[in-house]
Amino acid sequence: CKTWRMDAQVQPTDFQRPLHYTLDDRTPLRSHFKASNLFDSRLEADFAAEFEAKYGGAKRKWILAREDELIVVGDTVMIPDFSLTHHKDGRRALIEIIGFWHPQYLQRKLQKVRQAGRKDLILLVYSSANVAEGVFEDISAGEVLTFTKKPVLKDVLAAVERCAVKNESF
Repeated sequence: CKTWRMDAQVQPTDFQRPLHYTLDDRTPLRSHFKASNLFDSRLEADFAAEFEAKYGGAKRKWILAREDELIVVGDTVMIPDFSLTHHKDGRRALIEIIGFWHPQYLQRKLQKVRQAGRKDLILLVYSSANVAEGVFEDISAGEVLTFTKKPVLKDVLAAVERCAVKNESF
């Protein structure tokens, strides 16, 4: 999100009138948190770099974005790792990379995917992620692709073509 604006009215108990606060993308605020990495894992960083190297620039058909959509699932949200938006017609697909994680993390992730019920969500699953056989059978995602060392981009793009849906805000 490059441009944004936030307005808030706060009514402190000691004040007769509410206080009004306005912030936007030009407000010179600095976080006290240390800057975090752009990517959560090496798998994600490598996927983005390879995608941009092969499909970026003048030959761009799909635009890759990082964590730009929230999916509400019950009382929490899921933020897919990437989205791909077709630069001409606006079709869009979401990508979640599942690497090596502890069983509880995977269980929570799969529960969110089931609850989301999104056919435009593509799961890229690292084959060494200690995932039991058949765990993805009842997943309501669009497609589940497995990979050994890294996702095969032509297979990912083929899945994107099959799963992408029209983006209403395009």
